[in-house]
Amino acid sequence: MNNLVFTFMKNNFFNSPDISTNKQLIECIDNLHKQFLKASNNYFTSKILNKYFCLWKGVFNTYKYDDVSDSFYRFLTGNPTMNDSYETYPYHFYFNGYGSIYANFDIEYIKTIKHKLPTIKYSDIKPILDLNSVPDNISDFTDCCLNAGSLIVVQLCGSDKCYKIIDGNHRQYFIEKQHLANFKVSLISFDSLEENMFINKFNYAVYLFFNELNTFPNYTNVFKLHKKYFYCKKLLLSKGLI
Repeated sequence: MNNLVFTFMKNNFFNSPDISTNKQLIECIDNLHKQFLKASNNYFTSKILNKYFCLWKGVFNTYKYDDVSDSFYRFLTGNPTMNDSYETYPYHFYFNGYGSIYANFDIEYIKTIKHKLPTIKYSDIKPILDLNSVPDNISDFTDCCLNAGSLIVVQLCGSDKCYKIIDGNHRQYFIEKQHLANFKVSLISFDSLEENMFINKFNYAVYLFFNELNTFPNYTNVFKLHKKYFYCKKLLLSKGLI
């Protein structure tokens, strides 16, 4: 699902069920922390887990969920018409024992850098695509939508289905229907993610957080937990989040 955001609806946008808040992330981290501590049941691993989750709580206490990027701000403060919209993609994560969390991609910005992204054929990536459901309004579209160009997919670390379409769900329907194996797909790898690809720094951090958890080591391995903690700290420093 893509969000269409009208200029005069900023408050409605940030009240959407597809928007996660600071409070939700902190509660989610606390919940996960308790689960991990219970599973580890060890003084040394507990100390590392405390440091690890404190890193993330610091991030989600610092950056606000309703901040806006420069381009999104210009859109929200411009002169609205009913035809103006700003496209985002709410990437959905489910945290076991907690619920749903979303990281919102800034599709408008990503489209401006699409020509710089590496590409691959649809047939090559299809086996590792985490496919979205067919859009509810697919009957309003024809295969003319294929003229919009390549799909855009983003990488999720630590998953067998490691790529997800964030722009082009309608095109993907017609690609499948017409068996267009050579259709072009633009790739955003985890390493190439940047803050501007999200509606704000908070949502950028949400996506990094879930990727980090997806590659979390065994709770009882002190060495691997130490390594994970220092890797995470280095990652957050390199991304300008701490």
